[in-house]
Amino acid sequence: MFFIILAFIAVVLLLAIVLPSRYSVVRSVEINKQEEGVYARVADLSRWKEWDPWFRPDTKEPNVIQGAAGEEGQTRNRGEAKVSIIDVLENEKLLFDRQLISPVRLHSLDSVAFEKTAIGTLVTWTSKADLDYPLGRIYGLFNKSARAKRMEASLAALKEISESETDQPPKPVSVPAPNIPE
Repeated sequence: MFFIILAFIAVVLLLAIVLPSRYSVVRSVEINKQEEGVYARVADLSRWKEWDPWFRPDTKEPNVIQGAAGEEGQTRNRGEAKVSIIDVLENEKLLFDRQLISPVRLHSLDSVAFEKTAIGTLVTWTSKADLDYPLGRIYGLFNKSARAKRMEASLAALKEISESETDQPPKPVSVPAPNIPE
């Protein structure tokens, strides 16, 4: 039995050597809205609960948001995961630092770019991660495809909620004329 366990560990360690040490996932969606509105929804981590399934409310692990919306340093902590805005190019690009502590340590840099198109905005989400040997590489084997599916679901929800929002101008406020004696 001892040799079987030892052989299994050796196979896992050898497999991890040949697995990639990093991954990159890129997903895009075109949204029929101007980039300012879409950007505002992504730049504020407290609004991610509207469109990103990872941020939906959970009674066991609440989302804790710190910092000003859309600015470098805004963070979201939830259990063993943390997301921070680390660079901002307003209405064009956001850079995020994502850290996962458990089940394995995983650190990724995500960027979300906003490009004006003929019908609205092309949103491109890129996630890149370096994978530690051996567990990070094994986890990355499964995480890459799961990450791609989650990014696709998030972008589809972002598109749906952004396009369902009406772009009506604010109603004019009627202010009574001052009563000035003649």
